[in-house]
Amino acid sequence: ARLLQEVVEAVIDVWGSQRVGVRLSPSGTFNDIEDSDPVATFGWVVERLNDYDLAYVHLVEPRVDGFSQTDPEHDLSTHYFRGLYKGVLIGAGGYTRETGNEGVAKGDADLIAYGRLFIANPDLPLRFKLDAPLNAPDRATFYGGTEKGYVDYPTLAETAVA
Repeated sequence: ARLLQEVVEAVIDVWGSQRVGVRLSPSGTFNDIEDSDPVATFGWVVERLNDYDLAYVHLVEPRVDGFSQTDPEHDLSTHYFRGLYKGVLIGAGGYTRETGNEGVAKGDADLIAYGRLFIANPDLPLRFKLDAPLNAPDRATFYGGTEKGYVDYPTLAETAVA
């Protein structure tokens, strides 16, 4: 937490707090890394971030890997952190159009970020607006090193022409 605070302070000194955001993955377990008490650790960190007047805090939620926590004592979703963080809160991780709208409507997050869906749907806002079908992301092409799976998904207009 101290390293994060020192980095945030250094970056704010250069760009100002309203041009700085922090992204956290409280439920991340990459390569066997995990926190023994992520609720306490990340809860403390998120509360401290209130001191910086940041542009936003962006949280990757547990459902990014298909896991959704329902136990309020171990909740690592934006719902839990909304009560701790007073600024702009962005949720990410497996949201659909419907669940994203629901999360914002309930006040759990101010904004929802879409990663994989945006890669597979370069016109995602239009598709959401029209409630149009979505291209499915091709996980086999993730991190492949080429444009395959990143810039070759068709837009609605291209699909209509085909």
